Amino acid sequence: MCGPVGYHRRMKRSAWLATGVTVGMALGACGDNGVGHLADAPPSDGGDPELPPPRITVTVTLGGMPAAGKIVYFQNHDSTLASETQTNSGGNAAGVVDDGGFVTVIEPDPLGVITVPTQLATFVGVKAPDHLYVDVSPLVAPGTSITFNLTVPNEQAGNTYTLYSSCGTQNVGQGLRAARAGAAVGATLTKAVTLTGCDGMADMLVVSTNGVGQLAGWQYHPNIAVANGVAVVLTGAYLPPVGTAFTYTNISPASNGLAVQRELRTARGSLYRTDQVTASPSGTMATTTIQMPAPAGVQAVTTTTDQPSTGHGKQTIVEWGAADANYLVDYAGVALHAYATGPSLDTATHTITWSDAGGAQPDFVLATYRGTHDDGNISHELTWRIAAPYSAYPPGAPSLQLPVLPTTIFDFNPKDGDLMSIDRLVTMKVPGGYAAARERALATDIPIEIAGPTGRIVYEELFSRPAAALNGNRLDN
Repeated sequence: MCGPVGYHRRMKRSAWLATGVTVGMALGACGDNGVGHLADAPPSDGGDPELPPPRITVTVTLGGMPAAGKIVYFQNHDSTLASETQTNSGGNAAGVVDDGGFVTVIEPDPLGVITVPTQLATFVGVKAPDHLYVDVSPLVAPGTSITFNLTVPNEQAGNTYTLYSSCGTQNVGQGLRAARAGAAVGATLTKAVTLTGCDGMADMLVVSTNGVGQLAGWQYHPNIAVANGVAVVLTGAYLPPVGTAFTYTNISPASNGLAVQRELRTARGSLYRTDQVTASPSGTMATTTIQMPAPAGVQAVTTTTDQPSTGHGKQTIVEWGAADANYLVDYAGVALHAYATGPSLDTATHTITWSDAGGAQPDFVLATYRGTHDDGNISHELTWRIAAPYSAYPPGAPSLQLPVLPTTIFDFNPKDGDLMSIDRLVTMKVPGGYAAARERALATDIPIEIAGPTGRIVYEELFSRPAAALNGNRLDN
């Protein structure tokens, strides 16, 4: 059915949804609500009156499956309503708005949760022919599991062996010492392991750790054929770990240190991840060294998060490239504008504002507004996620413009006297900018796509609850 649906009372839940990657679904027809079979629509350059205007499409999924009947507002940049429609059986809706307009979805309830606030998701600054994605509580398909006996060399030093692979991690066990076991040189250790989603091939990294948990050795075996019940025997010497130095120059004077973690990836996915360590500051520099495996031909993803002692925001740098033994970053050269104040919401202008200073300019902003509105009869709770281009006019005073939503279902718009808070504010700089990130900006918690041989994403999150009250009453956790 393609008509409006009623508004339901909700209860409070977590304000920010950690969601996963959605996939595009085939588009189907839904009456006369503007959602057609888009694949058959002729292309448009926007200048030929004989051709239909280019449309914006949004796909809404719940647990990775199409969510039908979800209301979608398509609004122009001045908030005038271009169309109100519902997602079809494929979870899709489409509409026409001017460049810089808004698309807002009333999201489906998360899986397994009975009572939640109403959830809204708004894309600001859209441009045809965007295909936007909103997903709620995704289900991750586990893939096919296989179990087989894995044999690895035993160094006969009492070390513990762990298999890291592109399709799972498994403990292999502790090898006996030669003196205790009377074992011959070249003795092995065998254990049944279970991996999931290998699709017949796996990249394998076997790591040995000593009695105090330190990395002692490693060996890497890419492109290993695997199948259920078929034994795999790995041979060869364990190589010593390589000390990988992480150096950060020109760090913030307010930094208590930088939390550092490195992940090794192959073309098949994540292979190995280190524990998080701290690069301790010394003056304007912070350094740390991590003992790591150093397999050839893998990609390294380094995630660095500042631990500030003051201020309103903390910076995270995600950088990927070759797994070199040394990593050097000019922190001041890549860090974004620091939050000088926390965010506030002006109900009269429908804007979220804050102040910032210094650093690189972000590309876009993610925010979550949470509010409770009492219409005199019942209290309605709302969680509103927004993705918007970064805008700072004048410099140092960025703002995020909310649309004035239609009131055909319920008046969702914040008002003086509501209980309200800005639960999340994230500024981001990504390869390709907001234009590249916009389509999936609300399909994941923080959109980080590791694409290409090298790249960098920098984002800043709220470090603490803003001290200043919002325009209205506070809604505390």
